[in-house]
Amino acid sequence: MKKGFFCRLVVILTVLSVMLQPFYVRAGTLDQIRSIAKSVLSGEPEEVEELRQMEVAQSEEGHQEYYFKQLNEEEQRVYRELLKGIRAREKDFYLTLSQDDSIDRCYHAVLKDHPEIFWVHNHEKIYKTTYSDSDYCVFTPGYTYTDSEIDEIQTAMEQSFQEVRALIPEDAGDYEKVRIVYTYVIDHTQYQTGEDDQSIAGVFWKKSAVCAGYAGAVQYLLERLDIPCIYVDGAQKEVQRVMHGIL
Repeated sequence: MKKGFFCRLVVILTVLSVMLQPFYVRAGTLDQIRSIAKSVLSGEPEEVEELRQMEVAQSEEGHQEYYFKQLNEEEQRVYRELLKGIRAREKDFYLTLSQDDSIDRCYHAVLKDHPEIFWVHNHEKIYKTTYSDSDYCVFTPGYTYTDSEIDEIQTAMEQSFQEVRALIPEDAGDYEKVRIVYTYVIDHTQYQTGEDDQSIAGVFWKKSAVCAGYAGAVQYLLERLDIPCIYVDGAQKEVQRVMHGIL
C-alpha cells in the first residue's frame, strides 16, 4: 500500500510541477510526463519499456533462423534482445521476460540459429538477475574469448569461406556446393575433444572439434553460400549428438 501511494504521489507532483511552467515548456514535455508516469506506475526501468515498444524483426538476411520461428511472440522479442546484446558483447543487458524455461528456450534458439556468435558460453545453465513481482530480468551471458582472439577467429572463418568458394565451379548446383563444404570441413578438421571443440572456433581456428563444432561450421559455410541449413541436436543411448539439416 505504501509503495502504491508513493508512486501516485510522485506522478502527481511531477504533473503539478510541469503545470506551473509556461505553456511552451509544458507542450514540449508532455511525452516526457507520460513516459515518467508510465515508468513509475509499472515499476519497470525505462530501458525495459523501450524494449517492449520496439518492433520485432521476423527475419534476418543471410540466416534461416528456424528456431526463432518456433518461439511465441514474447519469446521472439527476447530472442532479438539476446542476439543484439551478445553481438555487442555486452556484459549484461535487460530482457523482457523472467521465466527460466522461456529464457533458456530463447537462448539456445539463438545459439542454434547463429553459429557465428561463437564467443558466448554454450552452457546448459543460464545466468540472470530477476526482480520480485516483475516480468523482466538482467541477463549475463559470459564470453569465452578476448576481443583479439575473436578478431583472429573471425579472420580464420573468412579465410576458410574464401577457400571453399574458390573450390566451387561457377555452374555448381546446391548439391555440389554441399558436397564441397562437407568435404572441406572433414579434410581440414580433426575429430578431437578440447577447449574449443563445441563451436566453430574449433574447426576454423584450432582445426579440431567434435560433433557440435562440425555441425556449426557446416551451417556457417552453407548459410554464407545462401543454402538454407539448420542445426539439429538429439540424444541416442545417453550421448548427445548434433548434425546439420539441409532445407
